[in-house]
Amino acid sequence: MIAKKWMLAFMAVFFSMTASAQTELKKVYDENVNPIEQIDQAVKKAKSEGKFVVCQVGGNWCPWCLKFADFITNDATISRLIAENFVYIHVNYNPRKSEGEAKMRQTKALLQRLNHPERFGFPVFVVLDGDGKVIHIQDSSFLEEGKGYNQEKVIRFFKNWTPAAVKGEATATSANNVGKKTLVAYFSASGVTKGMATQLAEVAGADLYEIKPEKPYTDADLNWRDEHSRSTIEMNDKSSRPAIAGKLANMSEYNVVFVGFPIWWYTCPTIINTFIEAYDFGGKTVIPFATSGGSSIKKAYDDLSGTYPNINWKAGKLLNGMTKKELEEWVRDDASK
Repeated sequence: MIAKKWMLAFMAVFFSMTASAQTELKKVYDENVNPIEQIDQAVKKAKSEGKFVVCQVGGNWCPWCLKFADFITNDATISRLIAENFVYIHVNYNPRKSEGEAKMRQTKALLQRLNHPERFGFPVFVVLDGDGKVIHIQDSSFLEEGKGYNQEKVIRFFKNWTPAAVKGEATATSANNVGKKTLVAYFSASGVTKGMATQLAEVAGADLYEIKPEKPYTDADLNWRDEHSRSTIEMNDKSSRPAIAGKLANMSEYNVVFVGFPIWWYTCPTIINTFIEAYDFGGKTVIPFATSGGSSIKKAYDDLSGTYPNINWKAGKLLNGMTKKELEEWVRDDASK
């Protein structure tokens, strides 16, 4: 009887250990590689192949990091999307001071190189262009669902940051394309509006499209104190319509369009007029949003709804510093009604 109980206990422990081994996630971070050299090599490879680099920053100590690596490896659609557009690397971040001074200096250099992504928690994704410039830092919490990750959100993140999408050569697409009806279109001069637009698209389950000027604005162009600067001249001329680089090919698919911009001279930049006049917004709901150093969005809304009275406008909102929860509440309670 004692021998039988011993055998049952042994079998229970054995099967428990086997199950644990089967469910243990693969460690994907090389803790011995120099992360700066790893990034430089990835950038060189990406540039030669016309791709971007995605750095998944984290470590084998981070369960959610390993969970994401497993998630994208076992999803054929995501794996193919990554392989076609990115050089994807797992960049090891070691927060332990016990590793020695040399390792700590290396860690500090890594964080500086990637514009301090650690502020978003881990894993965190840093997108680099072909020249190695940081063009986006992705907070992974926006991609989560329950105890794992949401496929549609992950696909949308990668699609929004492919080389073609960033260059404006691709049409805005969703995870499944079919039945996708919401678009976030934005113009951003300094990057502030871009950041809020990206978060809004993630929260709203929308596609993302950047309204890019054919001639980019320089710092001198944006000097509002200079009466001869490009932006001042444009804003003083109500007929000004700055040219846009490229055109969205599938606008007809959307019935809700968020249009974002920074507030210039208390209203929207005239490039927004260029965008509005380039498409047929019949049957669509258009919702403006903005970022501002102090002005409200009221005049911009009044100007747009007054200039284009045949469009179904909804009241706009300033998104300055809004949290993810606040964006979700706005989209759910106001913008979606």
